[in-house]
Amino acid sequence: MRLGRRGVDILSLVLTSFVLQLCRTTVLATADEEQTVREWLEVFYRRAEERYFVFTSASWDFNVNITDENKQRMVSSTLLTAVLG
Repeated sequence: MRLGRRGVDILSLVLTSFVLQLCRTTVLATADEEQTVREWLEVFYRRAEERYFVFTSASWDFNVNITDENKQRMVSSTLLTAVLG
C-alpha cells in the first residue's frame, strides 16, 4: 500500500497526537505517584517522630533511674521503634 503525501501527513499527525497523549498520561501518572509517595512519607515521618520520642523518653528515664519498670519501658519502646514501617 502506498501513501500519498496527504496520507503521510495524516499518519504523521496521528502518530504525533498519540505520542503527545502518551507523554501527557505518563506525566499525570508520575504526578499522582509523586503525591502518593509524599503522603506516605508524611505519615511515616509522623509515626517515626512519635515513636522516637517515646524511645528517647524511655531511654532517658532508664538511664537516670535504673528500675525494672523503666527497663521494660525502654525495651518495649525499642521494639516499637524497630517495627517502624
